[in-house]
Amino acid sequence: KMRPFLRKINPEILMLSEYSMYFSVDKGVWDSRWNLEFVRLATEYMQGKFPESSLWYKINYEMMNLPRNFALCQYTSISDHDRPRTIGAESWAFMAYQLIQMTSVCAPCIYYGDEVKNERENGTFYSMEWNESNWDYYRLNNTKALIALRKQCPAVRLGAFKCLTIDDDRHLLVFPRKDEPSTAITIASRNPYPIEVTVDTIDLEEPDGTVFTDWLTGMKYTAVKGKINPCVLPGGTVLVKGEKSSDFKDGFAVTQIGNCV
Repeated sequence: KMRPFLRKINPEILMLSEYSMYFSVDKGVWDSRWNLEFVRLATEYMQGKFPESSLWYKINYEMMNLPRNFALCQYTSISDHDRPRTIGAESWAFMAYQLIQMTSVCAPCIYYGDEVKNERENGTFYSMEWNESNWDYYRLNNTKALIALRKQCPAVRLGAFKCLTIDDDRHLLVFPRKDEPSTAITIASRNPYPIEVTVDTIDLEEPDGTVFTDWLTGMKYTAVKGKINPCVLPGGTVLVKGEKSSDFKDGFAVTQIGNCV
């Protein structure tokens, strides 16, 4: 009932629900909501208890089964104040989930401290770790790189969304975001080692000769016979059409790529 009064004050106001079922969405009671299912699945996915095929089903249901404007504004985080953080998660498993979070159809949000691996055994409302010597700078730079990607590549924010590869055996989930000026391909690899992935660029209507650059390392791959075969770091990466890459490469050494599985 408050909605019309708030709209009179500010027509651009966003009414966000912490928890909202589909009947509320259909009636237009809320503009969007917290994506609590994404938070709930974080630990299960990182621990290998929730395969990529099941995760894609959830992503498709929770993001693509909604009005587009509603889905684009969904508050989507990896941690929140209602459950323990992802304590003890391997860096590559967290990175894979963060790649999905930051490039899916949603509004990615960072629960304070997740960007520097702020972990304690008990509680969720504990204070921020301000001792910078305890920060995980590999994770921090990864977070900065993905934020920069969202700012610089419009497809990641607003582009079309589809699935290219689901491989439970190799722990891979590959999906592109695409609009007219840009294309970005997310490769979430829940693996502790580098892995080679075949991406069908022909499915993206990208011609042979198109260059894709690994946003995190700067490695370049040219489409040949409708495919590229990038070797990605543990956790995965995002390939962006063109030759731009992130300025935050600390920790993402090209020397780490080799002997791909």
